[in-house]
Amino acid sequence: MKNLNVLCLHGIGAKEDQPEFNEWMGVWTNYIREKTNENAIVDFLEFDEFFSKQKATFGDYFSFLKDAIIGTSRLEKGKIKDFKEDYLDMIVEFFKYDSVSLNLRKHLKEKLSKKKYDIIYAHSLGSIICYDFFISENINPAYNNITLITSGSQLGHSNLPRFQPLQSLNVKAWYNLNNRFDRVLANKTVGNGINRCQDIKTHFWEGLFKLSHDGGKYLLKSDPELWKNIERSYNYR
Repeated sequence: MKNLNVLCLHGIGAKEDQPEFNEWMGVWTNYIREKTNENAIVDFLEFDEFFSKQKATFGDYFSFLKDAIIGTSRLEKGKIKDFKEDYLDMIVEFFKYDSVSLNLRKHLKEKLSKKKYDIIYAHSLGSIICYDFFISENINPAYNNITLITSGSQLGHSNLPRFQPLQSLNVKAWYNLNNRFDRVLANKTVGNGINRCQDIKTHFWEGLFKLSHDGGKYLLKSDPELWKNIERSYNYR
């Protein structure tokens, strides 16, 4: 039986240079294998380096997000500066600096050129990176056998300066795990009448002072039948 190949893209605040990065990669891998099979091959796209040279200002944040970020998430970090650097920098810089999004497209394309992936699981900022990439490659048939699963996605939110309305992608299928309790601008549905994205209810509540945005929790709470059906569609089961 052929192994299922899955590529994962993390969201904001992953801290690839810290030990906990390896810990949650292991958690994601285990959840995906539980949803599919133990032989699934799970890879991760690392991309923090593309943001390290950019230094968004507080003016960038205010003009981009205005009052959309709720205060409880700042309480969780304790300091506004930490919250800014760990959580906001990447998504703001993605939209404020064209060179960042351009380099990320090249980086993802290089990854996909080296290996054939069946599923891409993209959380939060990862979902934005994927959408930006697939829109730029929308006439390229090389990716039409990829199933895209997004979660905690800010796509479709009115505060995003691009990607409205969301368009159909040249992929095999697109599913969005939607949690109405997500507090990181990600509680909106993504699917609409033209983009062929199917929103999948994946609701979980982590408490008053939590974000309910964790990419691993989305995997844990996602419908196992969704994953099994995707795997069957590749005739791997």
